[in-house]
Amino acid sequence: MPNNRSFAERRLRGLKNRLTNDTEYRDEYTSHMEDMLTERYAEEVPGDELHATNGQLWYILHHAIYHPRKEKVCIVFDCSAVNGGQSLQLQ
Repeated sequence: MPNNRSFAERRLRGLKNRLTNDTEYRDEYTSHMEDMLTERYAEEVPGDELHATNGQLWYILHHAIYHPRKEKVCIVFDCSAVNGGQSLQLQ
């Protein structure tokens, strides 16, 4: 798989702008992400694995949406994002 770090960083800049400009969104986003780590639905990647060059590294993009019925933030992972003609969905 092609390294999608630069693609992920571009998307991250947009997310960072939104988190910076909307404190309510940031607080809910941060809380939801902390819950995912606490509940072990996600885990932090060890630092030595962040720079793999063997095609074993792919950054999963994410953003938040408001759930209309629950009236809270839900983090959505974009596994179908295509970079270099590849996505996790196409594997």
